Amino acid sequence: LSLAHGALLHASPALPALWLAGAGASSPPAAKLVRALFHRHEPQEPLRPTRNQSLPGCHVGADHRLQGMLLALALAGSTEEVVRQTLLSQGVDSLARRTKVSIARFVRLAMLLGQATFPGQTGGATGGHALGAAEADQPGWPLHSGLPRGLSGPSILLALAWATATSRADLLAFLLSLHQHHSALTRRPLLRPSPAQLSSHAWRALWCADGFDTSDACAAPP
Repeated sequence: LSLAHGALLHASPALPALWLAGAGASSPPAAKLVRALFHRHEPQEPLRPTRNQSLPGCHVGADHRLQGMLLALALAGSTEEVVRQTLLSQGVDSLARRTKVSIARFVRLAMLLGQATFPGQTGGATGGHALGAAEADQPGWPLHSGLPRGLSGPSILLALAWATATSRADLLAFLLSLHQHHSALTRRPLLRPSPAQLSSHAWRALWCADGFDTSDACAAPP
């Protein structure tokens, strides 16, 4: 699992193609997820993270820690109740009150991400199937009916993380949140760099000190 996947999808014509495919009620979850997170006014415009403050995707786009938590919940195969309780425990109810976007809508967005990650299972990966780093590296992960590997929920969320980052510190906040919540949910390692590197203040400072350019996939860690 690498932020480079998000950088590549963000720059790819596949993302707007998915957005176009997401308008119908029978659209695949991945296409609906792109619609929930990205927007454009004119057909020739590039996709941008949605700024409609009445949508949960707008507030997810503004918070890299929340992005990491939602991806961790999806990869852990969390049920709707686990998603709701995790969001409440992390203060998303306060965000919901402040923005007047109900906690139920944040839960629905999280479950849509789960469906786009494990599309063969109703309501997301409700069977509790959780992925470790070795499994995530296998060809075809995660299986997405009729769509290539790079057009699944994780890559779309990674594209959002990339599109909304203004510094390497934003990307690191995403990675730290993803690691923290996935480890708490599954007790399995998921990411490289190693947990020891992620917990090292010296390593974080060194990594954040490097240059940052949203057009350069090399700015993401391996």
